[in-house]
Amino acid sequence: MPTCPICGNYDWIGNHKCPPKWLCSDDQEFERDERPDADYMQENGHAIFATDAEKAAISFAEYYQAREAFYPDEMTVFVMDESREKIWKYIVDRETVPSYSVGWNYKPEVYPCSPVGEEVEP
Repeated sequence: MPTCPICGNYDWIGNHKCPPKWLCSDDQEFERDERPDADYMQENGHAIFATDAEKAAISFAEYYQAREAFYPDEMTVFVMDESREKIWKYIVDRETVPSYSVGWNYKPEVYPCSPVGEEVEP
């Protein structure tokens, strides 16, 4: 399936309609009870295409956390729609999913095709 050049979603381009655009930002520049205004969001917000504000907040958290070495278990995300009338505040929780891999230099003592317990010379 091709990718839409506007929203980046994978879809059949002939029938595709982009979801609404939302501007999202985290709370790193704000005190606990502060909120950004529409001008700040317009200047510094990251464009996310999603069907609603909640999905936009989740997508922004995924985008942000995929690019950071350290990220918290929860993240405050501000979301503004294109009308600039309202800015929503969401607390997005992250669930840790373990991932395991074997390095290229790993040489098993028992190869998958060997009978169980039989050692094979490399």
